[in-house]
Amino acid sequence: MKKQAIISLFALTASICLFLKLDAQVVIDPLTSLARDFANQTTEQIMKSICPNTGKDAHATVSLWEYDPRKKEFTITMESRWTGATCGFCTMQPYWVSGILRVKSDGTQAHFTQSYSSQSVIDTVNAWKWVKGGAVALAALAVLSQSDY
Repeated sequence: MKKQAIISLFALTASICLFLKLDAQVVIDPLTSLARDFANQTTEQIMKSICPNTGKDAHATVSLWEYDPRKKEFTITMESRWTGATCGFCTMQPYWVSGILRVKSDGTQAHFTQSYSSQSVIDTVNAWKWVKGGAVALAALAVLSQSDY
């Protein structure tokens, strides 16, 4: 009886933890979600501009973001990581770039200013001369949520 009660209590505790974990994943602030979406799209664009044929596994990390409701503008401090190569027959290696993304809440006027990049980014940029002055020209970013920001 005691063993069965302990197993039942364990199962109940596990169910509650699972419920709380699922519930926590569902409730995300819409502005946080939009900032992450913009960072992910920016990472894809940066990767494709530096490693257009070899880039894969792109991932963005947002360390800080701010939203100015008067200007309807995000300022996002972020890092972009991916795997790629300078050319199709070159060895795959990790790439990363960090910097600040400024973008309107509707995805327009996106501008990423690079503050740091890995040696692999520097080498590829120098080899192909695709990125100049630490900035990447970005296309408009999509607003993936229907909420009014």
